[in-house]
Amino acid sequence: MHESTRRGQLLTLAGHVAMRVASIGLQALLTLAIGWVCAPADFGELVILTAHAVAGATLCAGGALQGALRVTHLIAPGSTWEGPVLRLLICSTLRRACLGAVLVAAALWINPDVSGVGVAAGTMLTLALTLASAASGLTIARGHAPTNQAVELFLRLPVQAAGVVGLFASGHMSGPGLAAATALASLVYGGTLLARLPFRACAGRRVPEAMGTLLGRFITSASANAILFTLLVSLEVLLGSRFVSAEGIAPLGIAGRIAGALAMLHGAIFDFHAASVARSLRGQPPSDVQRLARVVSIEATTLTIATMLAAVAVVALMPDSVPATYKLAVTPLWILLGARLLTGALGPAPALLTLRGMHRRLAAVTCVGIVVEAILIVLLVEDNGSVGLAIAAGAGICTYSVLARMSARSILRPGPAAQKST
Repeated sequence: MHESTRRGQLLTLAGHVAMRVASIGLQALLTLAIGWVCAPADFGELVILTAHAVAGATLCAGGALQGALRVTHLIAPGSTWEGPVLRLLICSTLRRACLGAVLVAAALWINPDVSGVGVAAGTMLTLALTLASAASGLTIARGHAPTNQAVELFLRLPVQAAGVVGLFASGHMSGPGLAAATALASLVYGGTLLARLPFRACAGRRVPEAMGTLLGRFITSASANAILFTLLVSLEVLLGSRFVSAEGIAPLGIAGRIAGALAMLHGAIFDFHAASVARSLRGQPPSDVQRLARVVSIEATTLTIATMLAAVAVVALMPDSVPATYKLAVTPLWILLGARLLTGALGPAPALLTLRGMHRRLAAVTCVGIVVEAILIVLLVEDNGSVGLAIAAGAGICTYSVLARMSARSILRPGPAAQKST
């Protein structure tokens, strides 16, 4: 019985991983298809709108997501606190959503390559992504990650693809139009997940004020860390679009989408081992943590090398009729994939810092990476365009990973736990 139960759990986990990989891959393919058929200036505007909207949504929903993961024991199905805590988390997200939308609208308004319609579409996309991110985080925290992946794969992606096809067929392909199609898909996705959550459970119960205050503080600090990392991985667009035209940003959008998909797959690899890593940090010898970190590093490096080999083959076979955006994306792609090769080889140090509660240390590391990237953007962008932005982005994420690895040495270093175990 025990063996059959474990086999069933492994099959369920394998199915979840397969759906996640498929979702990441299809989303990347959809973006690449848009870049193929869309005018470079329109695609570049879409990249700018999306980067701003993701940053705004992270500011609003990142803390609520982490808060949900922190109190999974309270929002687990059947818990008497399930409904009250869910209501508190979603209300916190909705209150922050208005602030995030205003900040994104202001940032887009002063961007010379974003039209007035683009500002409206970017603001709408921010609100939609905030709702979707919060709903996804709450669903995952309740232990329904497969449901979240299924809704994303079989509902959100088809709706978004249908919107893109409709815009293409009607001859209305544009950055704002594509952003609106993405927003619609995110609203459908987030609304479907929210409808499945028991917000009305224990309607008469309220979260105690002291508990709500503590959770609110954690959400605020978690939002700060989440937005710092989002700034790190999207600063080349957020800041670079002030110096480079939307058409110049377009090649970076192609290269960044491929590298971003690879980074998400790196995250999926760690998630597969996350439970084992978390257990190994609880009083186990550091050698166990080292072994698991090494496994994650090897798997991530292998995946990166496979991706780079596939990219070599695609570039070698690329026809002469390929859009100019794709040709210009080749060099930035190699730079970003090279950076991901290094970050994968260094292992999951940032995740180890998070699991150990070293949020301030990780925030400091992220800030250093942001400063390095920002300085390089200003120095390189004028003469090198999208290539300079790619160099800055790669240097920023590599700085972040190296410093995180150095900061995590105390977790991996043999200490009292190791001595006690021997």
